[in-house]
Parts: sequence; C-alpha cells; structure tokens
Amino acid sequence: MVKRILEELGLDYSMLKPIEKGWSQDKKYYFCDKNGKEILLRLSHISNYDRKKKEYQIMQEISKLNINMSYPLDFGKNEEREKIFLLQSWVAGEELSERILDMKESEQYDLGISVGQILKKMHSLTAPCSSDEWEERMIERFTRHYEKYKEAGIKIENDEFALKYIKDNFSLLKNRPQVLQHGDFHINNFIFTENNSLGIIDFNRCDYGDP
Repeated sequence: MVKRILEELGLDYSMLKPIEKGWSQDKKYYFCDKNGKEILLRLSHISNYDRKKKEYQIMQEISKLNINMSYPLDFGKNEEREKIFLLQSWVAGEELSERILDMKESEQYDLGISVGQILKKMHSLTAPCSSDEWEERMIERFTRHYEKYKEAGIKIENDEFALKYIKDNFSLLKNRPQVLQHGDFHINNFIFTENNSLGIIDFNRCDYGDP
C-alpha cells in the first residue's frame, strides 16, 4: 500500500523502509526520491484529517523561523485508501539521547543553550485570534481528566489537597498568553547532525498554549 501511495503521488523512490521508533500512531517510512533527497512519509487514518492538516499548517509557520527541522513538503488524503499522507524532509544524524553521554559537560551545556534559542524562536509565534482562551481550555482539560480519574476507581492518598490547590488557583489561568508549542519537546526529538548542530523532529503534537 505504501508503494502504491508513493506511485500515485508521482514519486520515484528507493531505499523505502519503515521507521519503528516513536510513540505516534502514524505509520512512518523513510525513502529517497529520484534526486537522492531523503524524505519521511507519515501515514494516518483519514478520520484525523483536520488535526493533521492543522499540524501541517503549523509546521509551515515554524519553517519560516530558519531553524533546522523536518520541513513540511506535501500533505493530502487518499479517499480510496482512507489515508492521510504527510511528506517531510529527513533530518540526518542520530538522536541526541544516544550521543549526549559521550560529550563533555561543556558541550552538553552549549547544546542546552542552542535548544533554548530554538524554543524561544518557536514561542515567537502567537496563537491565532480565533483560539479559545487558555483558562477555558485548561479548566475543560482538568475536568475531563478528573472525571476519568474518578471513573478509574483508584484513589491517590491525600488527593483532596492537590485537587483543592488546583481549583483554588484556576484564576492564575486568566488572560495568559498563548504561543506555539512543539508539544513533545525532549531529547529524543533532537537530532545531532553531522555538522554538530541540532535538528528538531516530530511535530505531531504541536499546538498553541501558555509558554
């Protein structure tokens, strides 16, 4: 099916192989096009169309910030196969988590500075005016998770103190700014590239929220 989708997109490819890493429900595949360009294909069910379209649009905005990242190349859906496809540029290198312990502490520190600078750039993108208020979103999220907690039938000792603290401080959510958030910003999504810089991958949880 993957080969057929690539053919339907008019892509000549080689070295097609699945990517097993990560927790996303997307099916991911690495391949090279006819010019030798490395590309990542992500496939998901067509029921996720609105969410994945938003992800693609946010990635387009991030790509304007001049950071090393998996750039969005194309997006669409295949009605017949009930699939959504997202093509992204491949960030070559190795996961920083697999490399960092071999580095000097000073090198680790410098990378931490670089990560902070990347995050600051991403946080420069503010949420669209149409976004719901942060207070409204967080109270709805808390209520939803609290109901699931009650339904689970497992009680954490002294939970009433934590719950009271949260409810007493809902007012702190009022009028908070909202900016772009990566949504899964951690060391396993940082790629250490051949020129000793960082690339950022996996934007499938990106959204807008309190920085």
